[in-house]
Amino acid sequence: MDKNYVICGASNIKNNDVLNELIKKCDYEYDVDVHDLDEESLAMLVESLNTIPFLTSHKIVVCKFPKFLYKPDAYDSKIIETFKKYLLNPIDTTTFIILINTFKDMDQSLKQLLEKTCTLINSDKEESKDFKTNVIEILKREGYKYEEEAINELLARCEKNSDRIEMELDKLMLYKASDHNLKLIDVKELVSKDLEDNIFDLVNAVVESDRRRAIEIYNDLMVLNEDESKIIALLINKFNEMYQTKSLLAKGYSKNDIAQIFDVKPGRAYYMVKACQTISLERIKRNINSLLDIDYKIKSGQLDKSIALELFLLK
Repeated sequence: MDKNYVICGASNIKNNDVLNELIKKCDYEYDVDVHDLDEESLAMLVESLNTIPFLTSHKIVVCKFPKFLYKPDAYDSKIIETFKKYLLNPIDTTTFIILINTFKDMDQSLKQLLEKTCTLINSDKEESKDFKTNVIEILKREGYKYEEEAINELLARCEKNSDRIEMELDKLMLYKASDHNLKLIDVKELVSKDLEDNIFDLVNAVVESDRRRAIEIYNDLMVLNEDESKIIALLINKFNEMYQTKSLLAKGYSKNDIAQIFDVKPGRAYYMVKACQTISLERIKRNINSLLDIDYKIKSGQLDKSIALELFLLK
């Protein structure tokens, strides 16, 4: 891995997907230190960057919502200078990853420094080329036209599972045998997402404050005729799980401990830990209380369940 990275893309969820793939490539024993600068100070990030790993041989420092890159004059100039010096002379045992949505309106001197010192990754263009290429080859071989958005949606809904992609593609081609033209709407109508996967995506969208994505997932669930009260109950369970996981981590429990406590596989425990790293306990608690309040008002007839959940997602 290189020392410094910038992941840039319009979607926070896509940025996080690329981040996770990048972290998986680390060959060292590592710890991940995530800094959400919406909730933390720039000084804490800079201190973390300049501190060598303690319990592991390598450290990955992640910076989210770096507003200082766009308005550095609003921050302590000494801290900004320390940040610049780190980029020019990073610590060998630390990998630094910054997540941004755009380079537009970024301070020019900081933009030039990032371009000079960091490996730039455009998450909007990061796709699974192997899966996508295979699907395109099959469609062309069978004489089908296609919308690129349809292929992207198929891969997303099948979670890049090759067996399921093949099965769903066969179903889609049979459905479109009359006109041999695969469209996005066809995939949305025929290829369903598991409810648990949708809820997981919905929680991530809420955590990342990605309202547009949250509403898209909500609309997908409505198309599948999922009950709003059931969705609210599942969201409460997920946020409770996040609260418990983050509390255990704060007490020094490891991923393996969490896997044993929740009786889940280590892979699931990894994602449980990852999901709660970018959100504070206070914010998790606020989401739980809001959902409990909505649930009560629906059951007591004070709120129409058809709009209650949507209002929560738009907050």
